[in-house]
Amino acid sequence: TLGAYPTKNIFDGYYDIKHAWWSNNKTYPKIVVIDTHKDSYMINKIAVYQGSAYTYRSGGVVFYFGNEPFNPDAGANYAETAPFKNALFSKSIVLYYGTSTIWCVAPTFYNCRYIAIVFTSTKRNGSVIFEAETYGYDSKGN
Repeated sequence: TLGAYPTKNIFDGYYDIKHAWWSNNKTYPKIVVIDTHKDSYMINKIAVYQGSAYTYRSGGVVFYFGNEPFNPDAGANYAETAPFKNALFSKSIVLYYGTSTIWCVAPTFYNCRYIAIVFTSTKRNGSVIFEAETYGYDSKGN
């Protein structure tokens, strides 16, 4: 997403706003793209952590798992573009006031390289991710 702090901040081990991914522009959707850099990951869950002081900021979120790189600047019609339409898995979650951890659990393991987290709306201007954790395994044992 244009004007956002870097995605790498959500995997840096720091749980604070100075080391978070965030975007406070008023344009939606805000798309965070994660590249696992491996084609052998089997993923079934992702946890996204927000600080409790920032939980009022998020509204709707959609998660996508896929093998094509998602475009973080796809715009309002992102869901109609090939990587999103061709995703192996997607799940929409509504966040309520006070939600500080977002769990997206898939029904099975998916062999995927890319994950997209799409903030579709908010209760205010900004969207914040302090940290994220993916759950699964490397099918090649690396």
